[in-house]
Parts: sequence; C-alpha cells; structure tokens
Amino acid sequence: MSATENEFRPKMPQDALGGVRTGNGGLRGQRDGVAAIIRAVTAHYGIPLQIFMSKNRTQHVADARAIAMVLAAELFPRLTAGDLMREFNRSGSDLWHARKRVQARVDVDRKFCEEIEALRASVNHQRRTGVPVVA
Repeated sequence: MSATENEFRPKMPQDALGGVRTGNGGLRGQRDGVAAIIRAVTAHYGIPLQIFMSKNRTQHVADARAIAMVLAAELFPRLTAGDLMREFNRSGSDLWHARKRVQARVDVDRKFCEEIEALRASVNHQRRTGVPVVA
C-alpha cells in the first residue's frame, strides 16, 4: 500500500468506552457491553449463564436471549450481525427472528416495554459503574 493510500484511509475512532477496533469489525468495549447485557438479562430472568448460552429452546430462555440480542444490537450499533451472532453463539436467522419477536411484543405490551427499559437502565448502570445490578 502506498503512502498516498494510507493518507486517505480513515482512522477508526475509539468508542466512548475506550474500545479499540479489532480485526473483525467489533469493538472490545462494545463486547464488554454485550457481556453486561447478558449479565443483566440473566440476573433479571434468573437464568444461569450456562443455560442462557446453550442451545436451550424453552420459551423462557429463548425470550430472554432474544431480548439480550436486540438490546445488544440497539446499544452497540457498530457491532455487525456477524459480531452479534458470535457473541450469542447463534445464527443470522436467530438474530432476525429475535428482532421480529421483540418488536412485535413491544408494539402491544406496555409492561414488556417497561421491562426492556429497566434492563436498558441496568446495563447502562453496569457500564458506568462497573457494578452489576442484581434483579
């Protein structure tokens, strides 16, 4: 690559958490944020992490996982679908279906919206303070 090509290549800014862009397009700080989302959701729903990350398809676990995936996509828009799929050990269709299911429920269920907001606040608290909020 010539010096001229380097001059015109945009530098990738660091995110607010101080993450550094990694080779696959994600940010380390945002990946830490995904871990915070997973902690908040598993605590809120009382699901052990091992079961949450497993292939378990029971409704309770699948719903919690869908909420976590949607929150991660919303709060960390620079993570690609591929990054999210790797973080949650899921396929692209799982991610697409999660977005669709959560949005359909948000459209009709006020209590569910409040639950999502509480989880969002919990994640933001964890990110600011480093202290997980236990449900």
